[in-house]
Amino acid sequence: MSRFVDRFESHQIHDSLNTIDSIINELLERENMQPDALLELEQARHVLNYLKLMLDNCDPTLIPPTVLNNLNDNMAKRIISELTNFRSTNNNVYLVNVNNHLDSHIPTISNLVVPHLPTDIDGIKQSIVTFKRLASRSIRETESEFKRVESIKNELEQGFSQISTTVEDQRSRLEAILEDFQQDFSDAQKSRDEDYDKRTKEISILFDNLINQKVNDAEVVIKEIEGRGQELEEYFSVQVSEYISKLDDYKSQAERIMNAISNTSMVGRYQEVANQEKDSFEFWRRFTTGSMIALCFFALINFFFLPIGTEVIWADIGKRLFVAATLATLAGFASRQAKIHLEASRKYRKIELELTSLNPYLLELEDDKRKEILAEMVGKFFGKDEVENPPNDTRENPLHDLQNKTD
Repeated sequence: MSRFVDRFESHQIHDSLNTIDSIINELLERENMQPDALLELEQARHVLNYLKLMLDNCDPTLIPPTVLNNLNDNMAKRIISELTNFRSTNNNVYLVNVNNHLDSHIPTISNLVVPHLPTDIDGIKQSIVTFKRLASRSIRETESEFKRVESIKNELEQGFSQISTTVEDQRSRLEAILEDFQQDFSDAQKSRDEDYDKRTKEISILFDNLINQKVNDAEVVIKEIEGRGQELEEYFSVQVSEYISKLDDYKSQAERIMNAISNTSMVGRYQEVANQEKDSFEFWRRFTTGSMIALCFFALINFFFLPIGTEVIWADIGKRLFVAATLATLAGFASRQAKIHLEASRKYRKIELELTSLNPYLLELEDDKRKEILAEMVGKFFGKDEVENPPNDTRENPLHDLQNKTD
């Protein structure tokens, strides 16, 4: 077999046509297909069968590869895509596109070199048979749909006639019922109006008598309540005065207790802070002592144990001075911190002693004088900035100033 025959028989166009044929057969087997869709599919299958017939009967050596490539790329692949879209959406537009593609390539198909055979006549006969089959199928479906619609129409007419008869019967019945109800209601309403007028008069008389009786009773009760109210007012006035006096005493006692509790709380807090400052002082004092001992030890080592030559080595001297200066600075800093914490400890300890001695002193004073002194204490003890006192600074004594004011 020559390579010309091989390139024709192994070309992709044959597989593409088989794929198209299988998709069309699958679609034709579907139920409830629209007649327009069936016509489009039959037309497409007719043209594709004609193309397959031409390819089967043509001389492979007279068909160039470019013609086959054109049919495969520009026709077969596009038709497969359009048929796939129709299978998913059932939109006839895709079938129209299929036949449009086929129409554009019919001239190419007709130009294939194929001898005329009796099979051409068979293809025409097959198309006629297919058209007749589709026409008869459409006629049968139309007749069946017409009969179904006519049957539904008859059923609706019968139902409408029955409903009309029923509505007329119910209307007559309702009119009779409404007439009876209207007559009964009119008679009952007349009777109710007469009873209402009679009862209204009786109730009006009873209500007037009852009002007069209740007014008389109320006047008697009001007089009794006024006399009793005066007695209760005098009694409760005495009781309230006694209770107010007792509450004032309780208030004074509570204020003294709260003052003692608050002073005790403040004293405890100042004592805690003073103890913390004392511990910090002890720590920095020990640190200062250790730094001084280290400095002395370093000086002794340099004096007794390190040899001193005739030549002066400034690098060694600089190192020793740097170490000595570092130890001296550390000792000075620790000494300064110890002094600060010692002064703070003395300050808070002094405030603790002052607050402890304040409470017995205030108990002997009058309430107004005690409140005045407590107000002065707020300005003396609270809201003041922490300022480090100079060594020779004489700090103010809040309790001493308050004692002078009371004197």
